[in-house]
Amino acid sequence: MTVVRRGVTLVELVVVLLLLAILAGIAGLTHATARPLREANAQEARLEAARDSATRSGRRVTITLRASGRIVEATALPDGRLIADSALSHQVDVVDEP
Repeated sequence: MTVVRRGVTLVELVVVLLLLAILAGIAGLTHATARPLREANAQEARLEAARDSATRSGRRVTITLRASGRIVEATALPDGRLIADSALSHQVDVVDEP
């Protein structure tokens, strides 16, 4: 007569716990080193879109923004640089172009 044993052995339990500990360690390190997400604002998105468009088309792309109550033109170059006629601050409002 054969006796059938049910359950898990201690070795199987230790292996599973070890794998869970490794996964938890990786997840913990990833979470600890992750950069916080910033809220994307319309101005930065528009600047990035202009930069992307210039890079893809190989031509300059100029957009108009409002910075500190003044209208500022920013030009994205095909090499990825961004040139503005004055210093852009973080308080930039998008100007709707006709």
